[in-house]
Amino acid sequence: MKEKGVKEAYIRMGCICEDKNEYEEAICHYKKANKSSNRILALSNIARCLLWLKRYTEAKEEYADILNETSNSKTDGKDFRIDAYLGLAQIYEYGLVEKVNISKAIEIYENILEEYNDDNDIALANLALLYETQSELESEKACEYYGALVKHHPEDNDHGFYSFYFHSYLSLEVAFCLAHAYTNGLGCDKDLNNGLKYYYLCSSYYSFINNNNGSMSQLPKSDIKLLTS
Repeated sequence: MKEKGVKEAYIRMGCICEDKNEYEEAICHYKKANKSSNRILALSNIARCLLWLKRYTEAKEEYADILNETSNSKTDGKDFRIDAYLGLAQIYEYGLVEKVNISKAIEIYENILEEYNDDNDIALANLALLYETQSELESEKACEYYGALVKHHPEDNDHGFYSFYFHSYLSLEVAFCLAHAYTNGLGCDKDLNNGLKYYYLCSSYYSFINNNNGSMSQLPKSDIKLLTS
């Protein structure tokens, strides 16, 4: 019992260091906890820190270990498996280890939806964006994913809108896709009010992440023209 408490303390100490952007120190604490009942949590935290440190090859290995160790417990390890899939998909999508591999990223995002009943906004958002940029032939698939994402966030759902402020950085992709979908009528009826609402949220995110003034200049010019016409 005492040993379990010590391992949990290592996890908490790692979280404190991570919050202070002291990722190397956080990894040291997490590694001390990775042989306990918190092993998968520790591995997931280590992988996240490695991404921040741009040690992508090591992060990829940690994510692979998580998927391997939770393969017989897909329900109990759901959150960890999804995080691992998302991490791997980003590594392939942006070519962080090898060359960019969009097909592999799409395969991983679709696997998340298949394994967990289409219930992941980040996977839906990334699939919508990836299919839209592939070719006109894939536009129907893009609209399908945009539509599924919109269904998760009904119009005038102000609670859902404001709750984005308390989500992780990746929620920026979800907000962006909702804005783009509503503004252009992708998978839903065109609604410029909702489009503008979500783009203002994106603008706030950009301001927070890049320490700028929240300018909308980073957003698609074609959408801004629709919203301001």
